Amino acid sequence: MGERINIYVGDVGRAGAVLFSNSCHPEVDAEQILRSAVKESIGPTSLVANLLARKYPSTVGSNFEGSRVFSVDLEPGDHEKVFRVTSSMAVVEETGDCAG
Repeated sequence: MGERINIYVGDVGRAGAVLFSNSCHPEVDAEQILRSAVKESIGPTSLVANLLARKYPSTVGSNFEGSRVFSVDLEPGDHEKVFRVTSSMAVVEETGDCAG
């Protein structure tokens, strides 16, 4: 199993999107991709589009070449890390249970 990450895009209580990544791919660091995407994006909508466009470069374990690194998470569940990207595009690592 890889590292499971939930990303809440939006302010506390007002998450516009929740994304999920479960990557065990040695060439893919989901946290680093998130931090780079925040710098490249001009706002929350651009960030979500940027992250959803990221694909695995090859097949490793259950991560298949060409499949998405991040997906929309309709029912956030188990995770090792949780990040919130605020409307001002600040990345905050959260602890404990998070509410949209």
